[in-house]
Amino acid sequence: MHLKYLVLSDIGPFRHRHVFDFSTEDRRNSGFAFFAKNGRGKTTIYNAMKWALFGKVRRKSKLVNNLVVEGSNRPVVDENEKEIDNILMNYDAWQDDRPQQMSVLFIAEGEFGTLQVQRTASCNSMARKDTDFDIELSVSLNGTTFTGTAAEEEIAKVFPVELERFFFIDGEEVESYTTMMKSSSEGIIDDIKSILRLPSLTRGIGDLKSIAEGYDNAIQADDQKQQRDARASDKARNLFGQLSVVRKHISELEEKVESLNKRKSNLKEEMEGHEELRLYAEEKIDIEGQLKVLERSIRTSLETLLIEFSSAGNLLLWDVLGPQYDSITEQNNTNQSRRFELESKLREQKNLQSTIDAFTSICEECGQDVPDAEAHLSKKNKELVHLNKTIAELKSNGGVDPKVLRKKMAAMEEHFQTITGSKERLLRAYKHYVDQVKRFNDLNERLSDLSSLISEDSTTEIQDLANKIARTDQALMKKEQELKQARFSEDESDRKYRSAKPGDSDDSTIKEIFHLRDTIRKFIVAIQDTVKSYSDKATEEVQQEASKVFKQLSNAPDAFEGIRLNKQFKARIYGTDGRPVVGASSGMEVIMTLSIIDALRTVSRLDAPVFFDTPARSLDKDHKNGMLNYFWREDRSQFLIFAHTGEFTVEEILEDDLASFNKAWELLWPEDVQGVSCIHCDSTSILHAGKGKSSCDDCDEITDSSQRQTYPKAVVLNE
Repeated sequence: MHLKYLVLSDIGPFRHRHVFDFSTEDRRNSGFAFFAKNGRGKTTIYNAMKWALFGKVRRKSKLVNNLVVEGSNRPVVDENEKEIDNILMNYDAWQDDRPQQMSVLFIAEGEFGTLQVQRTASCNSMARKDTDFDIELSVSLNGTTFTGTAAEEEIAKVFPVELERFFFIDGEEVESYTTMMKSSSEGIIDDIKSILRLPSLTRGIGDLKSIAEGYDNAIQADDQKQQRDARASDKARNLFGQLSVVRKHISELEEKVESLNKRKSNLKEEMEGHEELRLYAEEKIDIEGQLKVLERSIRTSLETLLIEFSSAGNLLLWDVLGPQYDSITEQNNTNQSRRFELESKLREQKNLQSTIDAFTSICEECGQDVPDAEAHLSKKNKELVHLNKTIAELKSNGGVDPKVLRKKMAAMEEHFQTITGSKERLLRAYKHYVDQVKRFNDLNERLSDLSSLISEDSTTEIQDLANKIARTDQALMKKEQELKQARFSEDESDRKYRSAKPGDSDDSTIKEIFHLRDTIRKFIVAIQDTVKSYSDKATEEVQQEASKVFKQLSNAPDAFEGIRLNKQFKARIYGTDGRPVVGASSGMEVIMTLSIIDALRTVSRLDAPVFFDTPARSLDKDHKNGMLNYFWREDRSQFLIFAHTGEFTVEEILEDDLASFNKAWELLWPEDVQGVSCIHCDSTSILHAGKGKSSCDDCDEITDSSQRQTYPKAVVLNE
């Protein structure tokens, strides 16, 4: 359903007639906004649609002892009302007009065609209370006009009243919604069942049971007739009596099973309320076990550390031996270098001496005299002299005896290895001990924190609940088995009764009744199974859709798995670790609630505008923008927000350049533009007329700034 026009006449601060045009050629551009200070009428527009559709507007609900108490209906007028804002009709129209009249008209289009709805409250005299008014409803659907009850029925087909909560969202009541979602109160459960169409299915079961009971009565009446006609035997009467007893027993067992199921659900719900404490208790038990293991390990580590400390004297000894070992090592390296050099020079000496000894002036290959033979021989002799001198110096600087050095090094290396091992083991033992003590202290600190969070009474309560759930499960299994056996007995008794009942073989009517009754009972079982299957499937669909929306609206989507709903539709936020989020912020819980509401709307398959009053009351800027970007995306239905200027300013909306923003209005009182512009034509050519009044040169209207009448002003949107 897409809203095209809304016409308000003398409702709230809207004096006389005001038209709002929501028509657009591009339905993808579906976002509309109303900006106003308190009292200017944004909530009035929101309530006007509700009054036109349902004929009533509730006061805001309240939280009393963590329970949501629905507000009473607001009257059209009431002379006993102290606050004029609590009545629906424009106050000046109520006081001054004769006859009095308030009306709301809207035109919408959808799969059903064109819909026009007008609800009017009128009185020829001075009305003092609602009953003085004549309330008329006119509905036109594709040219056919309906009034009275027929008109209400046509509206219910297009927009059922049970779905009101999910399309008319009051930001100030989101906390109430959230409380209901977190506690799975009966109010929200009923609403959710309605939006999932479960009541219509369950009502069908009740109707079929009534029909089956009627057939049983017909069978009994026929039996009585048979008895009166003396065609029934004592055996048949006795068997029918037994059958009646069995059926009564079945009914009692069904009630008991239902009661036990409800008790089990309530206990599980109560246990889920302790989920946070249960998680803390599990962590506490785990830490206590770790501490016991650590205590034993720390004692062992300390013993090892003391043993290693006993060899610490070796470390002191190394302070003395270390430099000596380094000196001996250096001497040994020097000795080895000299020895290698001496061996090399001796080989060179031998080769050079051999060359000199074998030298002649005649070439052995050609037999000719060698040129400069004497000079060549003299050069070789000089090289030999120099080499002999070098060898002599190397032999004279032999240093410490290598054998002595090696002996000293071997002795010190034995000590060195022992000392090195002791040092490494001591450091390793000390680090291990320190790490374990730190881990022990950290765990003790966390244990202390958990002990302050978990009282002994809480632990006892959780255990008691667990025991009650276990006992209830046992009782439920027993009663379900009894019920199964009783139904088997019913079939057997019914078979015996039919075979014993005389005269039935020729009675086609009673046979047909038996057949119909049995068929209906099969239908009942099938519908019950279908309702359960559909409920489970619908809940899963809502859960998946809500999780998707939550991650889109969240400012940290990667931190969350999404939202889970139990069978009682209690909602919890879950992180990516698969555990419920403990201590979620109010903003996060609001996003959770909005996600579930939107998911339920999606699952309901109802295409209708969303009216959101004070939408960002509990949200930060990131969540505000995320919400608007989500609801105003191209594939959405119409989305109308009624925002206090403290939530979203006109400038803020326009600066953010939200793509699907279609139209917007500011709702103003004369005092809001006093001395600046004309509230009627927006001209700045105004003259002050004294006593808060001004006149406009362009439209000749005179404006009194003391008037508390609202004038809508269209906001010029950026291209």
